[in-house]
Amino acid sequence: MEHTEIQRCPRKLAWMLSIAAAFSMSMILLTSVLLAYDARAGYEEVWIPALIVAMMIGGLGILFYFSRLLVRISETGIFVRFSPFQIKGRLFPWNDIVSITIRRVSPFAEFGGWGIRWNLLGKRLGYVWNGEYGIELSTVSGRVVVVTIYDIDGACRAVNTYATSDNTLVIIQDRSIT
Repeated sequence: MEHTEIQRCPRKLAWMLSIAAAFSMSMILLTSVLLAYDARAGYEEVWIPALIVAMMIGGLGILFYFSRLLVRISETGIFVRFSPFQIKGRLFPWNDIVSITIRRVSPFAEFGGWGIRWNLLGKRLGYVWNGEYGIELSTVSGRVVVVTIYDIDGACRAVNTYATSDNTLVIIQDRSIT
């Protein structure tokens, strides 16, 4: 029983980008108008910086709109790809996984935001996008990988189906999940 899900951009991130875009545009327009007024120049130059910033913010908005986190739990392992930032993706085979914990994930408290996140020592990696819950994988090398998920029941069924080897321990941290 294979489990696949595709996560889109988080709404909170979209709102934060929209607010930051509106604030940036208004500050640049205000600064450009004040500089043009101070120099007693025409107001034609005011729109050039605003247009550049609008194009940059629009490009970022399009990039985040088309970004997706693909999570596939199959007989080979857990595959994760964060497009367009990752081309190939990453497979975590079952024989490299020591334990699996399904738990709540707090993007800001644990990882400092959304995206592919890691700590300085490289021992903790997070694929954090739009799920409220996550699968925490402890690997043989001592690395911890957290992948957010939407469908908790489907992920639990798939993990329990495929993680049958002796070295994999499945833990559900919050009993209200299942």
